[in-house]
Amino acid sequence: YTHTHNIYIPTMDMPMPSVTPVPLQEKKVKKNPGTYQDLGARTANILNIDFWDGFQLQGAVPILPGKIMEQMQAGTYNGPQPNPKLALTHTFLLGTSMIPSGRTYQFGANYMQSQRDVLVGKIDPGTGDMMINVNQFLHDNMRMSMGGRLVSDSSEQPSVLDGNLAYLGPGYTVTSKLGYNSQNGSTFGFSFMQAFTDNIKVGCNTTYKLKTGLSTISCGGAISGKQDIASIKFVSPQEKPGKMVLGYFRAVDSKVSLATELEVTSERKSNLKFGWQFNMNLAKISGSIDSNFVAMTTLEERVQPGFSLLFAAMANHAIGKYKFGVGMNIGQ
Repeated sequence: YTHTHNIYIPTMDMPMPSVTPVPLQEKKVKKNPGTYQDLGARTANILNIDFWDGFQLQGAVPILPGKIMEQMQAGTYNGPQPNPKLALTHTFLLGTSMIPSGRTYQFGANYMQSQRDVLVGKIDPGTGDMMINVNQFLHDNMRMSMGGRLVSDSSEQPSVLDGNLAYLGPGYTVTSKLGYNSQNGSTFGFSFMQAFTDNIKVGCNTTYKLKTGLSTISCGGAISGKQDIASIKFVSPQEKPGKMVLGYFRAVDSKVSLATELEVTSERKSNLKFGWQFNMNLAKISGSIDSNFVAMTTLEERVQPGFSLLFAAMANHAIGKYKFGVGMNIGQ
């Protein structure tokens, strides 16, 4: 018995089979969802109008390098438009009901090394109160923020400081918080935010007060589209009734934004608020109205670069109370 094996040997005139390498697909990195405190921020920016009454004057003096200042004063500067990192600010308020004395003056400084690193401070020489706001990136993914108000012993308002340290990772954010209030004591907290997709994010937050031993737990989420953002928050503090806040923001176009918010408490009390903002070439109009018949609006008319006229009005139709304000912005 004889068994033969047929062995295939390729020859030179027969091409070898080729294998095309498949390129490796790059792993998609999830976007950072921001912090829990940023949840519903776009809606709040429209609805929480910076209102005042009486007369307001705001001025900013940019600080430029000496050589550039000399060339600009002599009319020989031909370089690009300077972008000052430091500016001194002045704020006057006269005939206002926002403070007991009816008037105030604040002197401050704004230092903006970049869009990520900002230091803002204001001092009221009359009372000695100081307001600060710090935003500093310690690392590419590590951000430190601090803000609050330090008051003198004779002030009726408490000193308040709030600081947080946030790690902005791919698809999630972890934040630790520490706060101080001269009347209510110290607080600390923790929050977490997770992005499931580029359009859906969910998070939670907890705060504990050392002086009273009371805590607050909240959770929420947001769904965003190309022009819309819908958010929801559930807040459950121990010392007062809990509440649910529904928010909706829509960017109609590059100049028009709308927002609405519904707040419902566990005591079945509710408040509905609607706001708008028109940011035109020479003017900016902001306004809001709520279900308690409180309406307010502000107008900034840009007369020329670095000079604006300000108008503000508030009407509380339920109690028949009205407030009006005028002002100017110089150098901002």
